[in-house]
Amino acid sequence: MKNSIFAMALGLTLVGILILTQSINPVLVGSSKSDGKHVAENTIKLILETDKDVYVLGENISITLKNVGEEKVSVGGYPPWQIFTYPDEEPVYPKIFAFLAWFLEPGQSDTYVWNQYNDFTGAFCKPGKYVIKDTQGWNLSAYFEIVPMGVKIINTGVLGMAPKVYGDIITFFTDEKLADEDLNGDGERDDLIIRYYNITSQSLINTEVVGHYPAIYKNIITFTGLTVKYFNLTSRSFVNTGVLAFVDIPSIYGSIIAFPTYEINAGMDLNGDGDRDDSVIRYYDILTGALTNTKNVGWGASIYGEIIAFSTFEWQAGQDLNGDGDVDDSVIRYLNITSGTTVNTRAEGWWPTIYGDIIAFEALYSTYIAITYYNISDGSLVDTKIDGRMACVYENLIVFSTPEADFGVGDLNGDGDCEDWVVRYYDISTKTLVNLGVEGTSPSIYKNVIAFETYEKDAGKDLNNDGDMDDNIIRYALLNTPQVEASVKISPKALNLLSKGKWVTASIELPEGYEIANVNASTILLNGSIPIDVNAPITIGDYDNDSIPDLTVKFERAKIIQYILANINIKELLKRFTTITLTITGKLNDGTTFQGSDTIKIIIPMPRYARFIHFY
Repeated sequence: MKNSIFAMALGLTLVGILILTQSINPVLVGSSKSDGKHVAENTIKLILETDKDVYVLGENISITLKNVGEEKVSVGGYPPWQIFTYPDEEPVYPKIFAFLAWFLEPGQSDTYVWNQYNDFTGAFCKPGKYVIKDTQGWNLSAYFEIVPMGVKIINTGVLGMAPKVYGDIITFFTDEKLADEDLNGDGERDDLIIRYYNITSQSLINTEVVGHYPAIYKNIITFTGLTVKYFNLTSRSFVNTGVLAFVDIPSIYGSIIAFPTYEINAGMDLNGDGDRDDSVIRYYDILTGALTNTKNVGWGASIYGEIIAFSTFEWQAGQDLNGDGDVDDSVIRYLNITSGTTVNTRAEGWWPTIYGDIIAFEALYSTYIAITYYNISDGSLVDTKIDGRMACVYENLIVFSTPEADFGVGDLNGDGDCEDWVVRYYDISTKTLVNLGVEGTSPSIYKNVIAFETYEKDAGKDLNNDGDMDDNIIRYALLNTPQVEASVKISPKALNLLSKGKWVTASIELPEGYEIANVNASTILLNGSIPIDVNAPITIGDYDNDSIPDLTVKFERAKIIQYILANINIKELLKRFTTITLTITGKLNDGTTFQGSDTIKIIIPMPRYARFIHFY
């Protein structure tokens, strides 16, 4: 009997929901009738469930109690459930319940969001299975699992601030005073120097150029001082455009550098309003050397494609941009470079960042500051209600840093205090929040890399081993690596299984944004088991003449034939010709995986008598 009950409970873990239908005493329904037959049997129907069955470590978990019956349900205490480890059933959360009498009306539900913090140990939960059980005697339960995040935190040990990442390059600036080193060889230690770290080679490169707040796109790092400057990673050349910007954060996409210029420093009235009190958005084209003044009052410029997003102080613009009756706010706007049109989102916010159609920023609401985003394609505005600062968006992910002391956020990294800034991210597509649980500020994201700076004193560690904890150190997180769909072409297109040839050749192309030179050839496998022939030539060229670079590798033909014979259906062996799909997998140097397949014909020479053999 016990085994049967256990099997039933285990089966319910697949759906994570157990529905209770509990009979209660008959109740009086409706008005009195002379026949006295106005008693009916009713039921309470409740569902306890989680929004998913499996969660990544650090991801918020939504727990919902629903009343799907026809009776109002009285509840004593909040929350009306407790979380335990499974199957050990050690209590996890909460440690203390609120004494509260409340009701769930028919059709109503109550949802509680849990951040995976263990009230009993004072630390975040570990990966494993968990069960939620009600505390009201309803015999409700729901099961879920927490799995490892697959995030690797890497410490470069390099002193730096305001990192930005693109590809395998993290760029930042370093204060010579903190480094106690003359990084540009000018005989003193009073400068801020642009440097960058190569993730693939794990090497630090010093540009020796003075500047701060860098931004990066492909092989160009742009930054400011009093003027807009940029550094070419390929040629290792430095250009000072001479265009006044004055200590602000630029942004780059393609050949366009967008930035604000402060009129007081430029000594010009850039927007023609008769004063020199404003900051005005301008942009510079590296290819043509052309400087364009948009005349838009703004700061915090961010560019993607043809769009420059920025924030505007209403008092500088002299307009109530969000329609709240005052000119005290900072409002998000954006400019289309091609059309010259400026759009007012009417959303209060600052430090916008743009990728695709999404403009992410931090916004001040009446009782909290939250990560918010605006969708250019449909004009929608979303308040995530998640406390965060310094947002950076890439595809569907908005990464940011949250101060634990803010609005009762709590101990997000489990170190026993609420004094830190912790890196988290929000997935727009799934509407989920993931807590990396790591101390850091100024996060930047590109693909599966999140770069950030960590103040050693907040982390409680000497991250660069210099004997103190006074530095800001560049670190980065590698998220679960995305799998890239590669284009694969295999030759010969018809493989004779009795062939004495030496190799089977595969050419591999990667989609835009991925460098074929970054493929780690030693990780390449055919159908998950056959490595490349390391003695054969490995070349980068244009194997199929489509103007896209590809990597050509070779596999030992005998090994592939052996694999085919061992895995092909015996009925296929009776055919002279059949096809087989061969799949190539591998990794880039940063750990990103790729996969691509091609179908070839195989020729199976058979003795004449084989045609008379039949299998049923």
